[in-house]
Amino acid sequence: MEDPRTEAARAHFDRWSATYEQDRASRRLREIQTTALAMLALMPDDELLDIACGTGAAVRGASPIATRAVGFDLSPAMVARARERAAALANVEFFEGDVSGPLPFADGEFTAVLCTTAFHHFPRPQQTIVEIARVLAPGG
Repeated sequence: MEDPRTEAARAHFDRWSATYEQDRASRRLREIQTTALAMLALMPDDELLDIACGTGAAVRGASPIATRAVGFDLSPAMVARARERAAALANVEFFEGDVSGPLPFADGEFTAVLCTTAFHHFPRPQQTIVEIARVLAPGG
């Protein structure tokens, strides 16, 4: 059975998806994501995973630099909007899923992982950190 916090978070973000990028809090989140992307100093051969990607703003921001930018989010509505907004970007993918279980990616698949302002929604944050470490390439 799914954790009630996960169900609540999915429902919350599904409802918010339509206005997410226009919301004042989301504008502040984009500032945080822009700073985080700058700190990552992505290179052209990097492959980025953004966990709890929302509508994919950070993934789209990484797209001109990274070889591949991938978003992963719990909310089907957020993932649908992310895919719509990034439809023209060939090096971008989005996946729907729960960070409580194994991420659907290979060991060491990504050279960079981003996760901004989301850990408080995760029912098992320690498991998420273990999974981030697993999918992050050595030195990433």
